[in-house]
Amino acid sequence: MIVLGMNETQTPGMLSLPVGKVERTAGPDHVLEQALRREIAEEVGISVDQAMLYLQSAAFTMDTTDPVSESAEVDSAAWRTIPEIVAHPRAPEWMATTIARAERLRSRVGW
Repeated sequence: MIVLGMNETQTPGMLSLPVGKVERTAGPDHVLEQALRREIAEEVGISVDQAMLYLQSAAFTMDTTDPVSESAEVDSAAWRTIPEIVAHPRAPEWMATTIARAERLRSRVGW
């Protein structure tokens, strides 16, 4: 989990999953996996080499056209337990549902 930087214009200090976008240069194959690996490496410095499973996608709209400063994107990163994530005071409303869905998928595949 990451905590967004306080200089973020949209959700400063919010608990979040690493997020990002698909880049046009990524090519047509495995674009979501490429984006996930790139964004996690950029935001938290972890290399994702293992197989992944698709859980969900989401679109978020911004209430401003101001560019987001990538230099202040992440304030901190930490491993958290499911109860810690759900109880975090800066977790968005949708976070508990997403984490529960991910845990069900993880259990089903035996990870």
